[in-house]
Amino acid sequence: MQTEQKDSNCDRMGYSVGEAANVLGLAQSGLWKWISLGKVRSVKIGNRRIISAHEIERLLTEGLA
Repeated sequence: MQTEQKDSNCDRMGYSVGEAANVLGLAQSGLWKWISLGKVRSVKIGNRRIISAHEIERLLTEGLA
C-alpha cells in the first residue's frame, strides 16, 4: 500500500526564524529585531524560537501595524 505524500509546508504549525524570514521575504536580522520589540509573536521551545503559521499569515495580511 502506497501512502499519499503531502506538500511538506501544507500542514506545518510553526517555522524557525530563518524559515519564517524566507517565507516573508525578510532578512533574519530584521525578523529577530521585530521579535525582540514584540511586533512578531513567537515561542521558545528548548533553544529554538518558533513562529506559528498563524502569525506568519497575520503578518502577510495585516503587516506590522
